Amino acid sequence: MEIKIETGEELNLLLEALKTEIINANSYHRLFCGLLKSRPAHEREFQQSEVFWYLTQNALQTARLINLCRVSVWLQLRAVAANDDCRTNLAAGQIRERNRKKNNVIS
Repeated sequence: MEIKIETGEELNLLLEALKTEIINANSYHRLFCGLLKSRPAHEREFQQSEVFWYLTQNALQTARLINLCRVSVWLQLRAVAANDDCRTNLAAGQIRERNRKKNNVIS
């Protein structure tokens, strides 16, 4: 899979989407950590609705990880694309060098 960016507007839209994913991941992380931190002070309330808080913690943790995975996948795709460009350029340069050497040997 390749992300093709042809205009500055497309790049801006992509960066805006990445920014949103990172902000959302941070928000879910802060909520998750705040919930864990508040548990000792509100142990009774947590015990009265244990299943609700368990599901809430899992949902926050899952949402945080999904947002981070989306960002990670995009960064990996960009790295692969950049690597492919480097390999293509390297291969083209090697072919040119090989042809240049052949021409020098023949001459």
